[in-house]
Amino acid sequence: MGYTSAYDLASQPEELSYEKAVEIHLMSNHYPPVSADFVPACIQAIKSFVIAAMSVDSRGEEEVYSQLQKTMLETPIGMRSAAELVEALHLDAFIDYELHKHGI
Repeated sequence: MGYTSAYDLASQPEELSYEKAVEIHLMSNHYPPVSADFVPACIQAIKSFVIAAMSVDSRGEEEVYSQLQKTMLETPIGMRSAAELVEALHLDAFIDYELHKHGI
């Protein structure tokens, strides 16, 4: 499992809810598995990145990434930035899928 399997999970909305796809990714692509309690925060982090990507042309990549480092989300282990969650939990495949879906 890895990026390709995570991308495949993200692109299966007919067979699998988005929440379930993220949960499977957290449980299968990490050792030790990451708790399903992280799913809501992961989905918020993904949405934050997709929304931010839509404003890169007007705001610039550096400013947008800086904002994502400041966007704090509640997790089971306390507040974490959207950027930290995406990096630590390898959510880039889900972001790439969403950007592709929106033509970005």
